[in-house]
Amino acid sequence: MRLLMDIGNTRLKWTYQNEGRLSPGDAIVYTLGNLENELPVIWQDFNTPDDVWISSVAQQSVTEIVARYLKSQWGIKPNYIQSSRAILGVTNSYNEPHKLGSDRWLAMVAAYQYEGRCVMIVDCGSAVTIDAVNDNGEHVGGVIAPGIALSNSVLTRQTSLRWQPATGMLPAKVFANSTTDGIASGIGYGIIGLIEKAYRELADTGQHPVVYLTGGDAAFISHALSIEHKQVDDLVLQGLAMLANHA
Repeated sequence: MRLLMDIGNTRLKWTYQNEGRLSPGDAIVYTLGNLENELPVIWQDFNTPDDVWISSVAQQSVTEIVARYLKSQWGIKPNYIQSSRAILGVTNSYNEPHKLGSDRWLAMVAAYQYEGRCVMIVDCGSAVTIDAVNDNGEHVGGVIAPGIALSNSVLTRQTSLRWQPATGMLPAKVFANSTTDGIASGIGYGIIGLIEKAYRELADTGQHPVVYLTGGDAAFISHALSIEHKQVDDLVLQGLAMLANHA
């Protein structure tokens, strides 16, 4: 039995892989101050895994807290995934491949493995990242923008405007009739506009990408996105499973 972990900037996600199958994943929102206390609570009843694989884009101190827990609880030293020049048919376009976030790399690998042709992956997390892989498995490049919560926190910190992001849907129209809806519209449709611009740019080169939407805010964006897409919440963990199996 293998434990797979995706440590982002605000959420820690995990799943078990047993006999090639992934269990339903789970996640917590963490802070550096509470993570050390939460891990014994959420994982106290877990069976001891045979090995552990981690993708982390979090601060080094966060990764170290998780590593200490794994050693104290199970005596396990985890394996860490780092972006490489090429693997499983996908080629990294970065001049320094290891500087590409491992979460983006894993999502690209997973989506391309599933489709075998051009894919565009949109990860709606603390940051919104958009990456494209062409029909030949070559990483075209990526886009990084502030996510919903980050955009909102900057706006409310620098102005008197206030918006409490809802778990529901975006306003039905861009032009809003209240301040809160106006902020939601500006942030949400700003992200949607970026996604659709990226899609059109790919289409203009003759590529016809399959779009994958993932990340904590994927559902918030999904309903208002006009281009066809697949929402896969655990795409990074699926990619992590593929690379762990390959290794």
